[in-house]
Amino acid sequence: MRRIILFLQLLLGVEMIYAQTETEILNYSRLSYAGSASAGAMGGGFVVERSAMGGDFGALGGDISSWNLNPAAVGVFRKSSVTYTSVLNFSGNESGELTARKTSYLIGTVGGVLSGYVKDEKSDWKGFNLGFSYTDLSNNIQNTRQQVYHSPTSLTDVYVWQSQGYKPDELNIFTTGPFYDTYLLYQDENESYHSILETDGETAEWVDQYQEIREKGYLGEFSIAGGTNYKDKLYLGAVLGIQWTYDKQRILYSEIAEENAPSLLDFYEFRQYRRTRGTGINLKLGLIYRPVPAIRLGAAIHLPTWFTMEYTLENSVHTYFTTPTDPSVGRDKQEYEISNRAYGTYYDPYRYLANVRTPWRAFLCWGLVLGQHVMLDVDYEYVDYSFAKYKRPAKWIYGSYEDDWEKDKIKTLSRSVDYDPINRAIRSLYRPTHNLRAGMEVRVNSWVSLRGGYGLQQSPYKHDVASFNKIYTYAGGIGLNVGLFFGDLSYTRRYSKNETCFYNENGITAQSLANKYTDQEIRLTIGLHIRSL
Repeated sequence: MRRIILFLQLLLGVEMIYAQTETEILNYSRLSYAGSASAGAMGGGFVVERSAMGGDFGALGGDISSWNLNPAAVGVFRKSSVTYTSVLNFSGNESGELTARKTSYLIGTVGGVLSGYVKDEKSDWKGFNLGFSYTDLSNNIQNTRQQVYHSPTSLTDVYVWQSQGYKPDELNIFTTGPFYDTYLLYQDENESYHSILETDGETAEWVDQYQEIREKGYLGEFSIAGGTNYKDKLYLGAVLGIQWTYDKQRILYSEIAEENAPSLLDFYEFRQYRRTRGTGINLKLGLIYRPVPAIRLGAAIHLPTWFTMEYTLENSVHTYFTTPTDPSVGRDKQEYEISNRAYGTYYDPYRYLANVRTPWRAFLCWGLVLGQHVMLDVDYEYVDYSFAKYKRPAKWIYGSYEDDWEKDKIKTLSRSVDYDPINRAIRSLYRPTHNLRAGMEVRVNSWVSLRGGYGLQQSPYKHDVASFNKIYTYAGGIGLNVGLFFGDLSYTRRYSKNETCFYNENGITAQSLANKYTDQEIRLTIGLHIRSL
């Protein structure tokens, strides 16, 4: 039980780099929606019906990725079609003097629509459309490098505090235990823990800190969409979504003792591998209403996605010492003379399961078609991130593990962890947000269209600085429509900034670091119109 309690303490460190369960909820609930190039060029907003713009340009009638926002979009289509979108992603992070960049190739969206549109003017209901698609709802691709010089505190100070009251064999197998095993922590004659960097009860400014995070993940959704059309005025739709999420994170954290430090330590490295994967299911409902030919009004609601998640964690510590001249700190001389390197790890990964409920969300969409040449679109989104929740997994999911020993171990840990503190942290951290997307499309001629868009996502944190953790989106693109074939090209830039620190616990706080994140994407969509059924 003590291991479980200590592991939970690890999970609950809001600002600790090694445990962010309550912050991980954002990986599968803060979405972008920019599946196709046309949607991306409109700032990730909903693409309303284009048939009112006349001519062959409106043959598509909608955008395949748009029903992930408003399911009624599937009812807009007047012809069957198939599309594919590829994405070239450029992500970057600036933290002080350090810069990290990453380039990746991704699938934006792929899918098709079978249109049963009825042209009979005597029929009020204009048939039924059925759509299938896979769309990347969000990508978490990032390399981050951060550095602090002359830190007055150390991560070892945090683990000294966490270790007090426990015997060495009771220490946390992921944090305090490896630090003790590699001589970074030691006990005095009173069984009180100390850091090897400690001098006269305090850690002096003899430590430089460095952190590197390599992360790659995605949230994708396979959707089955159905929609209908009443008198070309009211469009109704529903989408059943099956989501997959995967995130892999490798963290290297190191502290380097400066030359004047009165310590045997040269430097140490704390490495962590974290993997998250899961599947979920949800339902979306939406409508679009056209009161007059020039205006489109839309509304949609997304019910929460229920995920079954698997978490895997592995930690290791490598400690390097200088040639010992004063072996009195922590261990005797003989132990230090064996080697100037110590290594501690936990080879058997910590693996546990959880059910996760994402926030529900609601949308209001407004579109305006001006003649045959201009279309405007504005989308409003409401998301309450405090609604997210973790639960113990259902018993039946353990059946996927054939090895009885592995199944019993995962089951014991998964069923023993109390998620109430994590859920309280979610409710205290997060708030409802109001997000906005706007876009414009100009038809140059029957073949060419130009697009531009803007998006703003509010910070999900209750007590955030006004400018922190907002996501700003700027986009532009071009569309071509030639007979049965169409293509779209877009460029999107997202920008955000925040402040982080390596640790903040029990008054032991690392120096704040300013971070700037950029995410740039080039999207290319190609598609083919097919005659109606």
